[in-house]
Amino acid sequence: MMSNKLISLLIILVIMIDHGVGSVQISGTKKVTPATSTIYKLTASNASGASAIRTASISVNAAGSGARK
Repeated sequence: MMSNKLISLLIILVIMIDHGVGSVQISGTKKVTPATSTIYKLTASNASGASAIRTASISVNAAGSGARK
């Protein structure tokens, strides 16, 4: 059985991403190019104001740290 919160989030209207990224369409993508490793907070909301929050980590290697041939 699904929880009420899960049922109310089934019709998500918008996904917002912090760090100045902004809104993203439900089936869309958004390119980010952080200079340093960053954890983004994604907030999905529906018309009734219910929301769910998840995080996504982007790891950035320091310049020159890659292997050279």
